[in-house]
Amino acid sequence: MKLRIKGNTLRVRLTQREIALLDESGRVEEEVAFAPGVALHYAVEVREGLDAARADLDGCRLRVALPDAAARRWITSDDEGIEVEQPNGSAEPLRIAVEKDFACLHRPSEDADVFPNPAAATYG
Repeated sequence: MKLRIKGNTLRVRLTQREIALLDESGRVEEEVAFAPGVALHYAVEVREGLDAARADLDGCRLRVALPDAAARRWITSDDEGIEVEQPNGSAEPLRIAVEKDFACLHRPSEDADVFPNPAAATYG
């Protein structure tokens, strides 16, 4: 799982294996260890009863929750991702994107478990 944060944009990319795990268990989680006992935990989970995807931060835990129906559609389709804007009390909302991790066209892939890039046929 790749986590990218830039400004008020949060992007999470999942490999095929991670999406299969999300489909089976309803959750994918990873962590980044900064020091002994200090880690950032981040997860994507499927949750019933949500109207839209949302992100929550609780201490050192970042969780992106996807509505059950939207997640199931995305998992079983060719759709690239789920994107929403979450109000956060400021002028600029938090933009959240959960995406399938496609193969890189410009340099060797970091992970062999990525999806084929749909733009590969038209790339120079």
